[in-house]
Amino acid sequence: MGRLGRSEVGCPPQAPCSLADVVTNEFDVFISYARQDDAVVEPLVARLVNDNFSVWIDRGRLGAGDPLMDDIAKAIDLSAHTIACLSDAYVQRRHTMFELQLSRHRDPDSREVRTLPALLLPMTRPVPAIISHLLIADLTDERTYDTNYQQLIHNIRRAERPREPTDPDSVARACEAPFRYLDDAPVALFQVQRATRALARWLYRREIGEPPAELDPDTLMGQLILSGRLPATVVPWLAMVRTFGSYVTGEGADRVTITTESIAPALSALRALTAWAFPERAAYDPGADVLAGLPKAGDGSERQLPGSPYRLREPAVGRTTLGSRFAGRDAVTGRAVMVHLVDLPERAHEAFLGDVGRFTGLTVPQVLAPLAADRLMVADNSRGLYVVLPDTGTVTAQDLLEHTLQEPGGQLPVRAAYELVLGAARGLAGLHAAGQVHGGLGLADLAVNHRGVVYVLCAGREVGYGAGPDDPATGGATAVEPPAPLTPQADLAALLTILRQLLAGHGAAHEETLRELAGCRTADRFAQVLASASQRVDGRGLRDLIPDRGPAGLELVLTIPVPSRRAWPLGGTRVLVWEAGTDVLTLHEGVDRRWRDSRAVAVRLAVAGTGDRLAVGGWEGAVRYFHGGEPVVAADLDGAVGDLRFTAGGLVVGSWKRALARLTPDGRLTRLVDVSGGVHRIAVAGGGERFAVADLAGGLTVYAGGEKIVDRTDLDLVTDLGYAGSRLVVLADEALTSLRLDNRLDPHDPRPGAVRLLPAPTPEHCVLVTDADQRTGRPVELWLINQAGAHLRYATLPAGTRLLSGCDVHGRFVVGPPAGGCAYWSDGRQRQSWPTAVSAALSADGRMLAVSLPDRVELYEEVDA
Repeated sequence: MGRLGRSEVGCPPQAPCSLADVVTNEFDVFISYARQDDAVVEPLVARLVNDNFSVWIDRGRLGAGDPLMDDIAKAIDLSAHTIACLSDAYVQRRHTMFELQLSRHRDPDSREVRTLPALLLPMTRPVPAIISHLLIADLTDERTYDTNYQQLIHNIRRAERPREPTDPDSVARACEAPFRYLDDAPVALFQVQRATRALARWLYRREIGEPPAELDPDTLMGQLILSGRLPATVVPWLAMVRTFGSYVTGEGADRVTITTESIAPALSALRALTAWAFPERAAYDPGADVLAGLPKAGDGSERQLPGSPYRLREPAVGRTTLGSRFAGRDAVTGRAVMVHLVDLPERAHEAFLGDVGRFTGLTVPQVLAPLAADRLMVADNSRGLYVVLPDTGTVTAQDLLEHTLQEPGGQLPVRAAYELVLGAARGLAGLHAAGQVHGGLGLADLAVNHRGVVYVLCAGREVGYGAGPDDPATGGATAVEPPAPLTPQADLAALLTILRQLLAGHGAAHEETLRELAGCRTADRFAQVLASASQRVDGRGLRDLIPDRGPAGLELVLTIPVPSRRAWPLGGTRVLVWEAGTDVLTLHEGVDRRWRDSRAVAVRLAVAGTGDRLAVGGWEGAVRYFHGGEPVVAADLDGAVGDLRFTAGGLVVGSWKRALARLTPDGRLTRLVDVSGGVHRIAVAGGGERFAVADLAGGLTVYAGGEKIVDRTDLDLVTDLGYAGSRLVVLADEALTSLRLDNRLDPHDPRPGAVRLLPAPTPEHCVLVTDADQRTGRPVELWLINQAGAHLRYATLPAGTRLLSGCDVHGRFVVGPPAGGCAYWSDGRQRQSWPTAVSAALSADGRMLAVSLPDRVELYEEVDA
């Protein structure tokens, strides 16, 4: 029981049976017997073998210990029938009863006559109830032995001997066979090889013609890939199953840890290939019923995940072996998300949620970790599982590949393939450094944004949640185990397989790089090799291949796992971060830190300028001026920085202790004049040559070309300044006035609640901010003021809202909602919010947004429709 008898499978008498021996010989009969009855079982086995039936029986007398449960289950699964050799000893043994239950479970209604009871010794105990209704062959009497033996073997269906299937149904069954062995990865992988061999000849015959007899299946598959006869989307699937099929017998066997998770890419490709080759055998999709059962939300175009803030939109935008993937959003914050509806049997739900939970909350560069994962409950009934991830607003690598293959040439460019896998390697390096392993990496687990940044999606492993030996299906207690832990090397093997798939059809020019990658032991080294290789090839890169983007909105460009108090976009993927805890300014490009300040800075205010310029002023007089993402100058003024603004000639900055100076891009610091009352506010006219300074004592000075042209000391304390064209708008004591070019002041215009003047969407305007009035119910309002002094309501915000940034021509700005956090507004309404955000800052053109969260900085870009 549970072990192969060597003579029955054709193994040499003393040679161990290999995986190929086990898999390629499907057995007619499994002999279930009690060891004490060996004397009466032996003649039955000898006769079955003599009649040319293949028999699975323990010949080795296991002796020390009983056969393992999984060995028994495997043996019964590989056998067409089980002969239960009944006796008193048989019905008393635990393992024989287990074997009987397994066999009956495979054929509970006896439609396939899988369980064949045979009485070998007279019994004093009752026949087990689960087979009492079956016909029992009585082999206890020599006089009727032959007749009853013939009756027994009459029901034995001879198992199909190993041969290469040629008809469509047989080839399709060969393609489906690996999925019957998901709990035994080596067997499943061998079945992938069998399916690959069958597909090679069958597809060659269908698409090209009769295959030459001298060509092996691997060569045939290669010729199919290069033939141009197949749809472009099919080529990567063929390349994948071809690669994995060779692992069983070829040198590739040393490159991959054979687990159900590590061969997941091959299983996914084989499933897709089967659906294409045999559309009439398309499997039923349980996800369709799950989706139909979700309640509709909003205007009916979305469906709600019950008990969560998440909504999804039909139709599905993709599919993995986890299930269907949908675009969605968080209805509370407005954040775009990806929703995966997971198709797994209910007995595996707990194990899956435990496994995916190891990624939840993980903050790693170029890795998208789950925001949530839970059971999908509809009317108190479990309808499956869901996993929610942040949406990069882009495409998965699988979608990208299929899109690219439709173009002339039908191949992913080599440079793009290198860049894709390089980005994935960098994400894996961070994942491994965090003590985690992905465990099921495939093309659908990689996403690319329009800047060419690659993310690794951690939505849980795709396959591998099988029943343990005591699963209820076998009559025992529940025991579903998650997939066995994998090593980082298994992720690297999967990544190498993906690269081989992407390079299919490009010839052998890159074999040297592939061999070097095969020897890498860490993701960091893997990335180094790929970075060097990608520099040696020309052609289109990832950014050249991204298809048209979807609707306008924010797109997550980058996540930097650094706790920060504030952060500012500097163009591209450059971000200036004011680190929490250290108060040190650091400049990041992508996830790499490019610069770190020499000391801590107590940041008071910051201003963004055109051309990726940014200036930061501190409470202790520190000034940091950045241009094009590089630190240009670090200066220190006497006293806290009162205000700073960009002009045509550089940066004008003033302190509370009178100093007013200009910093130029070449690093020169030029003192302009001492402001007797200390600098309070600075406003710059549209051309950049004229600027005005208000001091803390109520004085107002205007400069042009570095020369003072206006000096007024007769104003009340100036709250704020702003230019609307050539008109200088002055806010003082909740009233507006204007300073004309001839130095005359307009009459004061009372504006109750007026608190700020900000730069406007165009140089011809400035923005007036009025605070809420709880007594009258007046909300926070934003008004555009033009050069003629006219006022136009620009936006209305809820009471208690704080404006955190200026506005641009598209009405983009950032606010602090009454409930806390930060929110992004565009075109007059809130688009997205971050309830836990510490701060947020827009670039000068309003298109880039840096959000400081407690444990990370997220960089967003607004994309056009």
